[in-house]
Amino acid sequence: AVVALWLIVLGYIDLKEKIIPNKLILAGIAFWVILSLIEIFVAHASWKQTLVFSLVGAGICGGVLFVIAIAAKSALGMGDVKMFFVIGLLYGLENTYSILLFSIIVMALISIVLLIAKKVTRKTAVPMAPFVAFGFLVNVLLGM
Repeated sequence: AVVALWLIVLGYIDLKEKIIPNKLILAGIAFWVILSLIEIFVAHASWKQTLVFSLVGAGICGGVLFVIAIAAKSALGMGDVKMFFVIGLLYGLENTYSILLFSIIVMALISIVLLIAKKVTRKTAVPMAPFVAFGFLVNVLLGM
């Protein structure tokens, strides 16, 4: 529920201001640290396994999106990269990939509808965070 609320706030801010604040990214990282410590010290999970799970998700998803953001400067913002880095920390590679996939599919469908309706052009920047919040909720509802 906390992550869903975090993503909804990010989505709203991204939609209104076209930015994802670093303060909220840091809040997401702090939340991950707290959850990881609980998992290690209360649930007695292996700290190595917990760290690898998180860093693989964050590194691969965040890393791939970072490369895309650098290669295609206007296609993806660094706020989106940082947001997926945090999601990767929290949910690991497989779940983060599912969230990304659902987000991109919904974003593409909505963008096509907006293009056909002539509400946007091919050059119009579409904020990603609202679609990520939706993709996250779909992922949760499907039990992934």
